[in-house]
Amino acid sequence: MKPRTMRATLAPGTGLMVGVLLAGVAGCTAGDSGRAAAPVDLRFAIPPGGITYTAEYSQEVLVDMGDHAMEASRRYGARYTITDAGGGDERKEASVHLDSLGIAVTTGQGRQAFDTRHLIGDEFTMIVQDVGGAPEYGGELPAIDLGPMLGGAVGPMLLMDYGFPQLPGRPVSVGDTWVSTSTRSHVEGILEVTAHLTAEYTFAGWETAAGVECVRIEASVTGDLSGLGEQRDARFDYSGTLQGTEMWLFDPASGTLVEMNGEESTEGLMTSEAVNAPVQQQTTVQIRSVEMS
Repeated sequence: MKPRTMRATLAPGTGLMVGVLLAGVAGCTAGDSGRAAAPVDLRFAIPPGGITYTAEYSQEVLVDMGDHAMEASRRYGARYTITDAGGGDERKEASVHLDSLGIAVTTGQGRQAFDTRHLIGDEFTMIVQDVGGAPEYGGELPAIDLGPMLGGAVGPMLLMDYGFPQLPGRPVSVGDTWVSTSTRSHVEGILEVTAHLTAEYTFAGWETAAGVECVRIEASVTGDLSGLGEQRDARFDYSGTLQGTEMWLFDPASGTLVEMNGEESTEGLMTSEAVNAPVQQQTTVQIRSVEMS
């Protein structure tokens, strides 16, 4: 049975991954559009005709066990369509249709691609605040259980979360900044991980992408991670730090994301009575509207 939940956790099923990303964009040109000095109120909206995105996620994991290293990589890809399902000005309800989903994991034992065909065509609901932040999800959510050692349950919600930065909630001009803090928890394998995050956003300027005049939002994110877990009567503790940067191209006219690119890294230590293992992760994410693909 597919899991049912009403609230997304931050980056579920991604090792110790949390949602932070790297600036950088292809196919866009920067310049003075004539609006640089005019304040703009950034608000999310769901277009009446819907909007389709493609998303890609890549993560490399290295665990140093002292006498040997354990390496793994994760590759996720999805295409999904979001359509308006009502709601008010501040709280938008949408229907999400899963067009495609690819999941593959590589470890020392080889590459494993998971069969997701039974999930294609699934639909679920999403609640988006007009000022952004992690959406709420409802209905039977499409997910594949990779098992506790490979990242747990993974679905398109993992990628979708990255498309909703925290917006300032007030008119802003080029150069303006705002800060958000959040605390998120998720179960990852044998660990329950908590992330305390601080994101510093900047309205970096205007750019044109696929003929659309976009606001470029950049952010640097830092975080402290902690986790606890048990396996075979052994207690495991995890502590770590996170650093990342993120970028979104946002169309203020339609209230939609046009493109996002990102990268983040975490360094931590997993310990038990018998284990003292440094853990490193490098993650990249890209989301593009189909007009940019």
